[in-house]
Amino acid sequence: MRRVRNLFALITLLSLIFGLLACAPASEEEDTEALNAEAWALVQQAKETLDGKRQELRDLRDQIAGGGEEGSDEGGGEGEEGEEGEGDAGDAQPPEERLAALEQEIDKLTQSFGEQLTEFINSQDIYEDQPFTEVQRAAFDMKAQEDILVAQEYIDKAGNYQKAIDIYTFALTYDPDSELLKEAMARAEELRYMTEERFAAVKKGMTEVEVRENLGTPQPINVREYEERGVTAWFYPKGQRKAAAVYFKEQGGALKVYTVDFNAADEGEEEG
Repeated sequence: MRRVRNLFALITLLSLIFGLLACAPASEEEDTEALNAEAWALVQQAKETLDGKRQELRDLRDQIAGGGEEGSDEGGGEGEEGEEGEGDAGDAQPPEERLAALEQEIDKLTQSFGEQLTEFINSQDIYEDQPFTEVQRAAFDMKAQEDILVAQEYIDKAGNYQKAIDIYTFALTYDPDSELLKEAMARAEELRYMTEERFAAVKKGMTEVEVRENLGTPQPINVREYEERGVTAWFYPKGQRKAAAVYFKEQGGALKVYTVDFNAADEGEEEG
């Protein structure tokens, strides 16, 4: 009888051991999934905060461009705040200072978010022969959107299409199936060199702002000053070291287009 009991006890013990071993991987997998979900939620929260600040920056720039004060009351409305806070307006930070502070804040948030997102992507078990999970695809799309924003800054501020294309090329090495990156790359390559059709949109009398809206910002190396003639020229590469040119002269205190030349060959630089 003792042998039977001992055998039963041994079987019971072995069953418990193997049961625990069988449950352990499942438990660890559940813990990993929970941590992954928590990390992804934090990434999404950081992105939401950053996007909110970017929208705030766009609104402030629009306000400054429009010459208005946010929340101003031109009618000098009466109310409790109007009676008690007459000095508040004078204590408010000037829009230009708020703009600079906000740009610095966004730069820090962008860097922090980029590091957080990259760390999350690197933590994922990604295999070449397996498709992305839903979360992984969302994370890579988020990374692509950030890369596109950075590339677009180079285009908008400096007309540097080559730098934007380099960013897209690098991003596509780790996310070759990204439609977002492919479309952005194709767009940059299309706009890198000036075409006659696009150039025809510029007319005499247009301001610098209007030319930028139609043709984009020229690279600094492609902006020339001809002081002896009082002329400023913007050159837009056409490829093969040929360029189209827009010539400005001061009119009424502002630079305005006085002539254009699509065949200003060999005057501009090819790097666009």
